Amino acid sequence: MVTSSRCITQDITATHNFEVTNFSLLDGMGIGKYVSSSTFSVGSYDWKLNFYPDGDDAERKAAYTSVYLCLVRVRGPAAVRCFMSVIKIQTEDADTVEVPPPNLNQDLARMLKDGEGADVKFRVECIEIKDMEPSVFQGLLHFIYTDTLPDDWKADNIVSMQHLLAAADRYGLDRLMGVCEAKLCSWIDVQPVATTLALAEVHQCINVTLLVS
Repeated sequence: MVTSSRCITQDITATHNFEVTNFSLLDGMGIGKYVSSSTFSVGSYDWKLNFYPDGDDAERKAAYTSVYLCLVRVRGPAAVRCFMSVIKIQTEDADTVEVPPPNLNQDLARMLKDGEGADVKFRVECIEIKDMEPSVFQGLLHFIYTDTLPDDWKADNIVSMQHLLAAADRYGLDRLMGVCEAKLCSWIDVQPVATTLALAEVHQCINVTLLVS
């Protein structure tokens, strides 16, 4: 008597897309809690996917998510091969325009230097403006236009800086006074102390007075 049997292996491939929308709303759902896909059939077996937004195991330290393929209805042994895809979608406005940084101070400095498009002209060392050197008035205008001091006003230009402080006090430019005061304080070791102290007392520069004293 002869008997025989045969094992037939079938390779059945199917795809089920389980899309989790608004994932951020599920954040904080809780460890061990999940959302499920609908039941789908592959190879005469019923399956579903369980997705855990906060993971399924409190013992793990790092933040993670879990996905499980669950056999809903058992009809016999089965082999499973699973593929998972995470699709990240970024949306950008088609009409988004990159705005360049402001450069008004550079434009005004260039206009001040070139004189093109000037709306007013000053005559220095005459009746209109007294007791002010042209270079000091130029520094005053440069600050008004650009909110900065000219690049060449350094420690070797102490006298001009003192005169500029006086001009700033004269025209009520408090910020320029503060800038000049800070510069003079930083140059205190290379400038005449008596002159600086006298200037600070006249124009009520408290920081310079305390530093020199």
